[in-house]
Amino acid sequence: MSTTTTTILIGHPHQNQGGVSATHLLELIAGSRTVWRLTELCGSDGPLVPTVVRWVTDRDHFLDDVRVLIALHVVRDPDVRVLAARLDSLLLEDDVDPTELLAADRRDELSQVAGALLEAGAPALVVTVMEAGGVPEWLRPLATWPGDVVITTPAWSRFHNAWAGEHGETVVEGSLE
Repeated sequence: MSTTTTTILIGHPHQNQGGVSATHLLELIAGSRTVWRLTELCGSDGPLVPTVVRWVTDRDHFLDDVRVLIALHVVRDPDVRVLAARLDSLLLEDDVDPTELLAADRRDELSQVAGALLEAGAPALVVTVMEAGGVPEWLRPLATWPGDVVITTPAWSRFHNAWAGEHGETVVEGSLE
């Protein structure tokens, strides 16, 4: 069974109020394959039917793939889209496994171009990590993200662990004090 381990709200920062006016939700879903699922949020300015993009990823490319997905499907940068189409037009589809489409050097090239182009206009990110233990190592390069960034980790959580004890048990971590 798949589970969401990290979410990223992507949008525009508010100059006076703080926070983010979210346009997209990016979920890191762990299962038999790890996938980023990008959903365009429906709001007063959004579409009636959201666009959903699935992008297979792995621990070595989590953040690289975030840059590429944002450049391709959120900012819709024309230069990144032309490069992606030139490398393999399937990269512009809604269900993509870049490991099957690109050699490692081409995947790195796409990530580098996407990252460079986002320097001029990166959206704001609100990253929520679902697991206790602090900020995962793969998120640390967000310290240099050119747009606004907030990273949150659990202060308190309660969940049922079906594998503990005879009938499972409820596990509480952290404090609300």
